[in-house]
Amino acid sequence: MDKKTGTYIRLGMFVTLGVALLFAAVFYMGQQKNLLGSTFRLAAAFDNVRGLQVGNNVRFLGINVGTVNRIVILSDSLLRVEMSIDKHTQPYIKKDAVCMIGTDGLMGNKIINIQSSSSAVGSVEDGEAIAAGKPIEADSILAHLQVASKQIAYLSGDLRTITGKINRGEGFLGGILADTFLLRDLRSSLASFRKASAHADGLILQTADLMQEVKAGEGAVGTLLRDTVLAGNLVVAIQKLRETTDETATLSHQLSDLIGKANGQKGVVNTLLVDTALASNLQQSMVNIRKGTDGFQENMEALKHTFLLRGYFKRQKHARQSGKKNAARRDEAITQDQPKKFPQ
Repeated sequence: MDKKTGTYIRLGMFVTLGVALLFAAVFYMGQQKNLLGSTFRLAAAFDNVRGLQVGNNVRFLGINVGTVNRIVILSDSLLRVEMSIDKHTQPYIKKDAVCMIGTDGLMGNKIINIQSSSSAVGSVEDGEAIAAGKPIEADSILAHLQVASKQIAYLSGDLRTITGKINRGEGFLGGILADTFLLRDLRSSLASFRKASAHADGLILQTADLMQEVKAGEGAVGTLLRDTVLAGNLVVAIQKLRETTDETATLSHQLSDLIGKANGQKGVVNTLLVDTALASNLQQSMVNIRKGTDGFQENMEALKHTFLLRGYFKRQKHARQSGKKNAARRDEAITQDQPKKFPQ
């Protein structure tokens, strides 16, 4: 093989490889832009496409299913976007689906996202227009972030001022933190409050136990609440106490009347209370009676020892002793005649 023939062969191989690469690139681009497969058309109306261009991708459920073919201005506030969609996705896109303009990544190209619906309506048809939703604009997000950052800056400045005052011991909170005695008192108060809370918890538990006992009919209160017989007896006792109170009140009125009469100028009681001469005579009479009684007892003792009445008094004493013995024997006999009681 001469040199010229080798050159032609290398040139032919280079041309063949270039044509193959060209066909591969055209095929790939055709697949990406849906130029080689079967497609159908969809349209949507937007008030602002926000940088969307012809040739940008259309996504359905996060998958590239088509491209933007045409953007037509209908009026000063309305644009029509025509899309070319893969035919295989037509059964899954419903008539009430919504398309929105989004961004491919954070700083990528604009794309159209088609959001499917779960309703049972039919699928879209070729050339049909679907609803367009309002996307979240990056400019508005940045504006809100800017406002939020300013507010955060103001808050941080106020917080810095407050913390500075606290560190210097200014204000109520700063005074509390700087005053060690006040902190000590606060700790003591909190400890006392904690003890009181624990005591209150114990009282609550005891009250709950008491209520359970009352519901179960245990204890004096439970018995009073559940024992109907005892409740009736209490009602009767209260009625009797009321009657006794009424009688006491009546007796008190009568006693008051009697005292009033005694305080008058007439009557025996008034005479006994007021007449001092009569009271003196009565006292002297009581003294004389006591002396006469003592003399009578002495005379009786003297008569017991005289030889004429000594026998009489001995017989009386013997009779009394015999009577006591007979009574004791009768009681013993009655006790023996009674049946014996055995322990249960």
